[in-house]
Amino acid sequence: MPLAALGDDISNFFGAVGDFFGRLAEIHLVPLLLGLTFFGLYLTIRSRAYFNVLRAAYPDETIAFRRIWGAYIAAYGFNNVIPARGGDVIKLFLVKNSIPGASYSAVGASFFVELIFDAVMGVFILGFAFSQGVFPKPPDFAKLNAFDLSFFAGHFQFTVSRNSVNWKWPASSASPCSRGGCARSGPACARASRSCATAAAT
Repeated sequence: MPLAALGDDISNFFGAVGDFFGRLAEIHLVPLLLGLTFFGLYLTIRSRAYFNVLRAAYPDETIAFRRIWGAYIAAYGFNNVIPARGGDVIKLFLVKNSIPGASYSAVGASFFVELIFDAVMGVFILGFAFSQGVFPKPPDFAKLNAFDLSFFAGHFQFTVSRNSVNWKWPASSASPCSRGGCARSGPACARASRSCATAAAT
């Protein structure tokens, strides 16, 4: 990947951040407070559902909801600022230390309960959004000003696609295709020759 392209993506990201803070003065206080109230209620309901998952996993332990709520809010806030789901590590640590006798494996497995629900609901929600034309199509992700979507959509070497897995000869040894011959004999040479032919055909 050219360094210039990476530099452009990073500069676009910081440009978007600067534009965000520059427009904060245009936000009206009442709609902002109303949105924050409903969003906080939404997170509280989700954290309560996750609290019930933990109670089912540890029925004999006393679990304080306020500590689970705090861990959930901290993880959600971290994930919305820093990519790569680092907030899940925070939630794993905080929740494990909030339940006597809990283990990291059991708490980590509890995350999948939410994941299944989000995946099922996400299919219906995204399907509706795509059908109504209110959500950009995947080919248009590279044109968005969101750093994570535009970067990975514009650099296919970081995404899984049908052309992302290619056979490459180790750098320490030249390919028999490039050498114009085969240094091995017998079946090994035959396999290498077929690999060369396949690579040339594709």
